[in-house]
Amino acid sequence: MQVRIPDGEEPDQASSSSDRDDAQPEQGVTPDQKPTPLTGAELVAARYRELRAEERSRSANSLTPDLAEGTVYTVGTVRKYLGDIKRAERQATAGD
Repeated sequence: MQVRIPDGEEPDQASSSSDRDDAQPEQGVTPDQKPTPLTGAELVAARYRELRAEERSRSANSLTPDLAEGTVYTVGTVRKYLGDIKRAERQATAGD
């Protein structure tokens, strides 16, 4: 990586407006803590939990295209994750 230092400025004196944008941490994250990106299954589970109860009751095949939209995962991958999520949900309710 190459960094261009404008003429007449020392590296410690140089400042750019983009530095100010980076200086403010995201909400809920301390400066020394980086947010952990969700894995595929976690991302699908999070999106699934955001749905209303009536939408969650739809079949996995009908939900999958909606949940896959906006992710980097294929419909087949999301379908697999969603199958696991729904199975675990059924087992949790059967165990109660």
